[in-house]
Amino acid sequence: MNKLWAALLTVCFVGAGCAGTARLPAWIGKNWQENEYFYFSGISAPTANPALARQDAFSNALASASEYLGTRVYVQTQSTLSNARQDIELHFSAETEDFLFLYGEVKDFYLAREESSFIGHLLLAFKKSDLDNAQKTAARQKQQAARKRQKNAASGFWKIVPPADWEILAGAVEKELQNQGFQFRPKGQPLYIRLLHCQCNSLPAYKLQSCVLTVHMQLPAQQYTLQLHGFGKNRAEISRDVLGEWEREVERLMKE
Repeated sequence: MNKLWAALLTVCFVGAGCAGTARLPAWIGKNWQENEYFYFSGISAPTANPALARQDAFSNALASASEYLGTRVYVQTQSTLSNARQDIELHFSAETEDFLFLYGEVKDFYLAREESSFIGHLLLAFKKSDLDNAQKTAARQKQQAARKRQKNAASGFWKIVPPADWEILAGAVEKELQNQGFQFRPKGQPLYIRLLHCQCNSLPAYKLQSCVLTVHMQLPAQQYTLQLHGFGKNRAEISRDVLGEWEREVERLMKE
């Protein structure tokens, strides 16, 4: 799965002509074709952070373009810890199911304010010829994926064997392998997930624990070693955070 390269956007704030009471641009909420270009607009959810409003609007504009192309966009969030300030922050990334948008151009961005929240509106433009080529690429990749699923289904039956204390890691791997056509049975060939290392530290300022896990994952044709991070007040909260990152990483690796 390829990463989407987000364009640099200029954000305007209240007091600079972008107040919620100002006249909204005519393109908001519309998708249309004009000459050799297609235009797709996106709107963000209300947020107190203008940068997140911009990213959310950008991702939703991409989702509109992807719907036209018959593919999908995945938007992911991940919490990370700054060692310098011990700040927990969210990072966003967007990915397509089939291919990278290389030629999308941000034409406009409007930031509206409603009480204590910001709502972003973003307009993307794509050349019709680029979208046509992208559709052909998507169709070709889907045909290749179908042939790969048939081959995987013929490889026999498999089963996931997770670490004793981290059985929750098995589900994400089995799900993604099933999406690729692999079949599972209780007596299938074993695929081991092994916990190589786990280290947890206390964050007194936040009354949290921070844990780092090193996990080795065996697949039918490949092996990976991943580092997972989790934050929480107890084992249950840390496990949920680790599981979320694990699911994202497993999906990313299997779609590369």
